[in-house]
Amino acid sequence: MNNIKNPPEWKNYWEEISPHLLGFIDSQKDLDVYNYLVNTYAFYLYYTEDIYKKIKKNDEYYATLSLFLVFMHDYLRSIIKLYESFHIGPLALVQRTVFETYCNFKYMTESNNYNELISKYERFADVEKILMFRDNPKLKLSEDEIREIKKHCPEWFKTKSNGEMFIIKNWTANNEMSLKKRAQHCGLEKDYNVMYSSTSKFIHASPLTRNVYLAQHGLTPLVDKKNIFSVSIVTSNYALDFLRSFMTFFGVAFPEKEHTPLSDDFLYLMKKYKISASS
Repeated sequence: MNNIKNPPEWKNYWEEISPHLLGFIDSQKDLDVYNYLVNTYAFYLYYTEDIYKKIKKNDEYYATLSLFLVFMHDYLRSIIKLYESFHIGPLALVQRTVFETYCNFKYMTESNNYNELISKYERFADVEKILMFRDNPKLKLSEDEIREIKKHCPEWFKTKSNGEMFIIKNWTANNEMSLKKRAQHCGLEKDYNVMYSSTSKFIHASPLTRNVYLAQHGLTPLVDKKNIFSVSIVTSNYALDFLRSFMTFFGVAFPEKEHTPLSDDFLYLMKKYKISASS
């Protein structure tokens, strides 16, 4: 496939420009930031390996909540690769997802009715099957399947005044319990106010993102390196905050002493690049 006698013009262009592009990206990187991201991932990986063997309480919820561990594993690894390629848009999407994952877990497990919320989170998977497949004739659930889901997930199925049935699309079974309110409940309101607004601009292709991509000679996908550093560092730290919450809920001691060097590196980088705590 690569033995093309007369390669197209675009391929010749790429062969010529790619060394310059990749060289420029490499010149923008900070080894301290890279090492922090890799060390954060390594720390997370080490302390989540066989973590189920160390659980001392709430073990009945591990099967459901272990999904959050996998989420964070995947996201942390992606941060390293996105940093290496200097992708601000995808990094913003990952930051929002990591924050929402952390916020959901913290809200769920620190609430007095955590058993009820965990049950809702687990059962919402069946409600989502109806929402996802109801307009797809090939995948649409049968009436019997829908009836069974309604039976064990009644909180999500409501009736309007005209008799029409509708489905609540929030895993909490409460449309009023937005992510913002969940953040308020678990002490993450400040983070939400700064992070959610800025990352949403990328998700919805807001015209405000022009300011991020604007350079001296016009728009460029190679943004100011501080933006890359900021999102990468803060997002990785959210993942460790999540790990602390996860271990606490399951009665596993968080390795404070071993975490201290990482915490020091985080504070050093935040100061070095003048990054606010909720960037």
